Amino acid sequence: MSLNAALLHSLSGLKTTQSQIDVVSRNIVNATTPGYTRKIRPQESRVVAGHNMGVDLGQLTRTVDAGVQLAMRQTASKVADYETIDAFQAKLETTLGKPGESTSLSGRLNALGNTFESLAANPDVPVNRSLVISAAENVVQSLHGIYAATETEMVHATAELNSAIDRVNETLEQIDHLNGMISSRTATQQETADLEDQRDVLLDQLAQEIDFKYFSREHGQIVIFTSDGKILLDDEVKTLSVTGAGVVEQTVDGVTRQLTFNSGRVHAFQDIRDNRIPDLRDQLDDIARAVTEELVAIDVELFNVGGATSYTPADLAGYAATIEVNDAIKAAPSLLLGTPPKEAGDNTVPLAAAALFARDDLTFSAAGLSTSNGITGAATEVIAGFANDRVQNGTQMSYYSTLKESLQRQFHNQSTVSLDEEMSTTIVLQTSYMAATRMVQTTQRLFDALFEMVR
Repeated sequence: MSLNAALLHSLSGLKTTQSQIDVVSRNIVNATTPGYTRKIRPQESRVVAGHNMGVDLGQLTRTVDAGVQLAMRQTASKVADYETIDAFQAKLETTLGKPGESTSLSGRLNALGNTFESLAANPDVPVNRSLVISAAENVVQSLHGIYAATETEMVHATAELNSAIDRVNETLEQIDHLNGMISSRTATQQETADLEDQRDVLLDQLAQEIDFKYFSREHGQIVIFTSDGKILLDDEVKTLSVTGAGVVEQTVDGVTRQLTFNSGRVHAFQDIRDNRIPDLRDQLDDIARAVTEELVAIDVELFNVGGATSYTPADLAGYAATIEVNDAIKAAPSLLLGTPPKEAGDNTVPLAAAALFARDDLTFSAAGLSTSNGITGAATEVIAGFANDRVQNGTQMSYYSTLKESLQRQFHNQSTVSLDEEMSTTIVLQTSYMAATRMVQTTQRLFDALFEMVR
């Protein structure tokens, strides 16, 4: 090897080591920066005319496993979905109560049946009539309370759905901006690793809101689309909007199309407002209808619409919010014995009413209710079904949360900065730098000696 070649090798080694030390320093400084991934700059042999002429630096790269990253985002989207549903269920469960609780809807319907039994035993005792009316008021209070809670949650879900879509649009715009910067820098062979870190943080945020797929183009831009193939971001953002009915739409080339998501907060809020709340309301309406119609059938219009209007099938939608104890019965409790009032001591109607609450062959049509059940049994089924749904949702939430944590650990171990590892690398680079420096110094002395010899 000539002295010239030795000097070139040593100088390239110094330059390469100096650049690698810079990368390690950057890693150490950003070890706690959210979203920062470990960077490496590999060195490659420099070959000229078939001869090794030192080392060159490769492109600055990130230590990221794209497969783990994708799985982590998919899992995060599911976790966000289940957590949103669980928060909704937790609030409603407090209002619904638990099966067997005296303050729950089933408990208050059962109490109403018991007061009819007491009235049947002593139909002429005024206090027994008052107890029936009081128990009926409690039933109405439960129905109104649950229905009001669903209205509150409907407003909340609608507002949160709109906010989530706003966040999706904003995040897509930010990713589009980074796409442009990355593409421009890639085309001019500049580093893009830090910009890719920023974009990954945004993709992680987007995964909380919706499920999506993506791929990279030639110059580093990513294309984002829904699971069923509708473009969200390509050359530009395809902006999303929410209709008054809670439908997510986008207009592309003058054509408006509906978008469907399978997980994430957007999906959860749509599910709450379009399925879970309407189903619960239908069940409440059906129970209110059944207790009203069955009592009317035995000549006791204990409940009606607003306290003054007889119930008809046209009143079914929302009846749980409009049901009231009949004002006429509150004014004349003797009507609990039938219309017109029966003779003193006649307990025919109270006995029939008490028997009604013991029956289990009444007809229900709301989704989630058994087609044949009792009044109290149907209410119990609503409460138990809701609790069971929450348990199932919690099981899925726990599973995906554990999976998410496992993937995050795997990603963290590979992609984030280990200070111990970086410090160890620093020592190796320091030794390499000192060795290259001594080579340069030695070569310089040899050159000096050679010059002295030729003088």
